[in-house]
Amino acid sequence: MVVAVQADDILASKSSSSSMLTGIGGRASKRARLNLFKLFADSDEQPQSSSQAKQRAPSLCPVLPIEILDNIFQLLTQRQMHPLLSANSFMYGVARRRVYHTIVIDSPLRCVSFLKNVLSNPELPPLVRSLDLYIAQADMKAQANSNSDSTAGNSTSSTSAFLSTPSHFTFNFYSLLNRALRAMHSLLSLSIELPKSHSPVWIFSGCTFKLRQFTTSMHCHFSLARFLEKQEMVEELTLRGFQTESLFLLPFLGAAAASLVTFGVGQMIGAANTAFNTANNGGNSSSSGTGIDSTSPLSFTLSPSALPHLKSFNAIHAGPSIIQTIMQDRSVEIASIPLFPERGIPTLDALESGRAPLKRLSVISFDPGAPEFLFEELAKRFKDLEALHLVLLMADYSHVSCVPQRQNMFF
Repeated sequence: MVVAVQADDILASKSSSSSMLTGIGGRASKRARLNLFKLFADSDEQPQSSSQAKQRAPSLCPVLPIEILDNIFQLLTQRQMHPLLSANSFMYGVARRRVYHTIVIDSPLRCVSFLKNVLSNPELPPLVRSLDLYIAQADMKAQANSNSDSTAGNSTSSTSAFLSTPSHFTFNFYSLLNRALRAMHSLLSLSIELPKSHSPVWIFSGCTFKLRQFTTSMHCHFSLARFLEKQEMVEELTLRGFQTESLFLLPFLGAAAASLVTFGVGQMIGAANTAFNTANNGGNSSSSGTGIDSTSPLSFTLSPSALPHLKSFNAIHAGPSIIQTIMQDRSVEIASIPLFPERGIPTLDALESGRAPLKRLSVISFDPGAPEFLFEELAKRFKDLEALHLVLLMADYSHVSCVPQRQNMFF
């Protein structure tokens, strides 16, 4: 339409001079007509080129910036992200970064598969920023499946359940985990929950990541303290492991629990932990001072400069000495602690040793006498609390049962 209007204007402007061109001579008139046709031809090529541009094949790079796509991909689940990995090369790069950003594994078999996959491609380990390994929870599930399958006579499923039981983790498994952690130098958050009898802190040997959040079920011993000394960027710390001082205060755990702390998981893991302690102690593993040796496996001490950015501390089974070690002169504003029988006041004293006033506090009490002193002591010590969560587990009970008696009842 635009070209036609332009042609009409040109013809109108040229029509007044056409007689003059013809009068001057045929050659001049012919040359003028050729120039005019050439002008029409150039005008006709414009819409052709624009239409061809519109019909051009789409580019692999979308119009949206990568940052916008990354924010959109955050709203998708892992299952929804998988089709994007096979869309094209550009989408694969963006989607892969989001898929490996946060990893949550609750199965030993899946853990082994993931570690092998990550180590097979050197581009994958730096993409992992958050790693959660809850493979200790599968212990009871695997044993339950093994029992049910053996009752039903299913030997194949029973073998699979046996292999996935964390209590049968070998030194090779932890070596594989160590190699993967060394490659994940961009890791910011790590949660690792292993069987209660396993505390292989040596798997952190050679790791260069700087964590912001760290959760572990390993025992609070010398090896773990040396690892925390090097993690100066940690802001949130959760210790779920059984400590020596708390195990003996829980009679329902029995004598077997104490042996877990005393003897560890075996000679191989114990030797590896010893080598890790020596390497992180400047090659010196000799004792120093009086009382419990500072390099003893049962000691847990931190230098005053350790964990300078710690803001949140969660203790699941820690006693007063562990809480004192973490809280001493540190600006912890959020805390979660247990109270054991006859250890309530010392635990609150240790919690009060922090440098900053507590803002949020969660307390789980195993002390039947806690209601008699807990509220008064908390109000006296922590006047700046903004949130308080209390869980009181009472040990006393009556002889009257609300459940009807049945034969073969399991508790």
